[in-house]
Amino acid sequence: MEIDNETLARDYFKVKFEKEKDAIIETIGKLVAVPSVRDEKSAKVNSPFGMEIRNAFDVVISIAEALGLAWKDYDGYALHVEIGEGDETVGILAHADVVGAGDRSLWDTDPYTATVSGGQIYGRGVNDDKAAIAGLLHILKFIKESGWKPGKRVRLIVGGAEETTWECMEHYLAKEQEPTAAFSPDCDFPVVNCEKGIIRGVLRKRVRSEESGFIELNSEESYDNMLHRLKVRVASSQISPGFNLTEGALEKTYETKRVQSRNPHRSVNAAFSMQEELKQLYPHNDEIDMISGFIRKWFPDEPYGENIGISHTDEETGRLTMALCHLNYKDGELGAGFDIRYPNGVDEDSLLDRLKVKAEKDGMELDIVKVRRRLYHSPASELVSKLLDAYESVTGERHYPVTKGGASYSRALKNCVGFGPTFPGEIPNSHEPNEKIDLQSFWKALEIYFEAIMRLSSD
Repeated sequence: MEIDNETLARDYFKVKFEKEKDAIIETIGKLVAVPSVRDEKSAKVNSPFGMEIRNAFDVVISIAEALGLAWKDYDGYALHVEIGEGDETVGILAHADVVGAGDRSLWDTDPYTATVSGGQIYGRGVNDDKAAIAGLLHILKFIKESGWKPGKRVRLIVGGAEETTWECMEHYLAKEQEPTAAFSPDCDFPVVNCEKGIIRGVLRKRVRSEESGFIELNSEESYDNMLHRLKVRVASSQISPGFNLTEGALEKTYETKRVQSRNPHRSVNAAFSMQEELKQLYPHNDEIDMISGFIRKWFPDEPYGENIGISHTDEETGRLTMALCHLNYKDGELGAGFDIRYPNGVDEDSLLDRLKVKAEKDGMELDIVKVRRRLYHSPASELVSKLLDAYESVTGERHYPVTKGGASYSRALKNCVGFGPTFPGEIPNSHEPNEKIDLQSFWKALEIYFEAIMRLSSD
């Protein structure tokens, strides 16, 4: 029997939700079991990102079919699962791909087994985004079963390249109409209405010095984290504290707390510590003086770009940050990778021009490797207001939306914001060993998602 009353639909959800929590955990397990890391070697037609991401899509499809939900696959780039009818669409943007598990010895559980322990669910991708995908599939089933008819289509859109190149969303949007309103369960609660703009690049410099070759610097060339591990080799046999003598040279690895490049204020880059010590050990070395001066100017212990004239603070959306991500130097060739996150009030083109001028003035080449424009929606917008209403209806709390430095699929659409599943104060270890999601928080997040869908899809 069709139920028009939204109150009855909510009552139906509450009953079914309590009964099917174990089934939702089982669904999470099916998704986490797939190590859906991008693999170009196994890419082929309908599997553009490799076989494991294809396998993850197939698992989503099999779950959708078992739950009685309609789905459509877009050539292995993305898929959607939908309920409802109408000219307008409410979108929920998530991704099935994950980053690698890394060093498994750092995990307390098997990263590809969803493990419930101590009130948490552990596993690679459980917070980013596989638990949310699992829960939302069941929510769509509950709404369909309730008999309540949404006034719009509701689509759970799942991409396969969020962790890499995002062409999954480009492909999908080339074939489907963009959702009228959307959220991405790949962020934080209450609502992430601003994602800072991102600029990543490399500074390169050729150093001419009679002492070139005295020092070598080596680090992993990645932009995911601020430089936290830097290996130094000095052409000297004079033993210094903390250095090891290896093959006629001194070696030392400088390490600092590992933080993501979007949060450099939470630690100090390893190069800053390194240059301070080497300046004391070798106070008259031109090569070390040059490297130290470069680090102190461009990447000091306060990562806000003040020394190069790009600092900016916005009252609502926070400060610009500039992280040193990797640093390598050998035989007079210096290369430094950086990550900038900029808030409201910063003109991207002007910022790029200023960086270029500063680099040229210091005799360096600047290569920009990635740009993602800032996302911002007013707290008073209809989308943000309705999501805050949904959050308040479950938690009883009214919060102001927040700004994050991360990048979610929200940027792929004109009217989309980040919305959970992480609550304030939680540390889910996304992209790190022992990725997790708090079980009680997760259940609360699903209640909020149900309310959000109801409010966004009503006539």
